[in-house]
Amino acid sequence: MAKNAEKMKAAGVFLAFTMLGAITFSFFSPIVKSNAADSAETKVSAVVNPVASVTLDTENLALTYDIPTPEGVFDSGTVTATVSTNSTGGYELYFSSIDNDTDMENTDSSITDVIASDFSGSVTSSTMGANKWGYSTDGTDYLKIPALSNQVTLRNLDHFPSTAEKTNVVHIGAKVNSTLKAGTYAKSVIFSVIAHEPPVTLTMQTFDKSTLTNVGDSIELEDERDGNTYTVKKLADGNVWMTENLRIANKTITSSDSNVSSDFTIPASSVSGFNAYDTNNAYVDSTYGGYYTFYTATAGTGGSSLTSGNASSDICPKGWRLPTGGSSGEFQTLYNNYNSSALMQGIPNLSLSGYVYYGSVGNQGGYGFYWSSTVSSASVAYYLYLLSSNVYPANLNDKFHGFSVRCVAQ
Repeated sequence: MAKNAEKMKAAGVFLAFTMLGAITFSFFSPIVKSNAADSAETKVSAVVNPVASVTLDTENLALTYDIPTPEGVFDSGTVTATVSTNSTGGYELYFSSIDNDTDMENTDSSITDVIASDFSGSVTSSTMGANKWGYSTDGTDYLKIPALSNQVTLRNLDHFPSTAEKTNVVHIGAKVNSTLKAGTYAKSVIFSVIAHEPPVTLTMQTFDKSTLTNVGDSIELEDERDGNTYTVKKLADGNVWMTENLRIANKTITSSDSNVSSDFTIPASSVSGFNAYDTNNAYVDSTYGGYYTFYTATAGTGGSSLTSGNASSDICPKGWRLPTGGSSGEFQTLYNNYNSSALMQGIPNLSLSGYVYYGSVGNQGGYGFYWSSTVSSASVAYYLYLLSSNVYPANLNDKFHGFSVRCVAQ
C-alpha cells in the first residue's frame, strides 16, 4: 500500500489518479481429442484488475467578499469528490495543494498580497486569522491546506465502498479583511485516489499447514466449495485441525476441491432418514454445524462393504481428511494431549453438538459425537464421544447415525 501511495504522490499533479484495469483471458492446455471417447478440458480465467477514479462536482469554487471589513469576513463553499471503484479492497483518497506552495495568489502578478494557509492546529470561522484559508471535513473545524509533499488522507477503506462511502465532501473556507488588495486570488487543489488490491482469500483447499509453525497458531480459511469459513489451529498433537464443525450440504464435490477420487453429491439438509445403512443423509444446524451418516461423511466409501481399515475418501476439503479412530488413531492421540473434557471443549473447541437419529436431533448441548475414518465392521465405525465431564476417543456406533465431522490437514 505504501508503494502505491508513493506512486500516487508522484502523479499528484492530476485532478484524479486512476488505476486502469484490464481483462485478460488465460488459456492453459488446449483441448485435444483423439477419438470420440477421449476428452480433455481447459480452464478459462478472467483477471480483472482494480480500478479507481474520482470526479469533482465543480472545477471552480468561487468565494465572494462584497464588503470586506477590518476584522475580516469569512466565506466557504464545498467540493464533492465522488469515487468510483470496482475494488473489493477499497480505496484511499488524498487531498492537497497542487504543489508545495499553499498560498492563494492574485491573478494580477503585480499584486504581491496572498491569502495564506500557514496557521497551526484547527480553527473555526470565527477564530481563523484574517487573510487565511483552509479546509474542513465537517464544516466547522478548519485545517491549513496541505502541501503536495504532505498530502492528507480523506478516506481509507479496506472493503468495497457503500454509496455513502463513495462521496467525500470537503469545505473550503477563507477569511479576508479590508487590507487585502482587491482582485481574484486563486490556487488549485487536487484529489488523488488509488484502488487497493482486493484482499487475498485464503482457502482450505490451498492452505499449507507448514505456515502454522507453533502450537496454538490459528488462521481463518474459506471453503471454496460453498464459501463457509472455518478457523483452523495447530494443536499439541502436531496436527492442524478445524476448530469448527463442517457444515457443507447440497453440493456435488469433486477431486479438484475435496478429498475424493470421483464426484460425490452431498444431499440437501434434512433431518429425515438417518435410520438405515448405506444411506446418504446430511443435516446442517445453524448453531452446531453438520451431521452426516458415516456413508456420507466418507463420500460413499465407508458403506457396509468396508469392514475394516480406513475409508479412502471423505467430504473434507481437498488437502484435509477425516481423522483416524480406534485406540491408536488420531482422536486418541489428540485426547492424550488434552486429556479432559474441559480441555477438549476449550482448545480444539469440540462442541456438545448431539446427533441425528431416526429423523430427530438429540442431546445438543449434552454430548458430542465425531466420526473418524476408521471402521470396525460392516455396520459400525469408530467415533469420538464427548460428554460434559468425560471423553471416549475410540467409541463404536452404527454407521447410519448422524454425527459431526472435524477435518485434519494432510
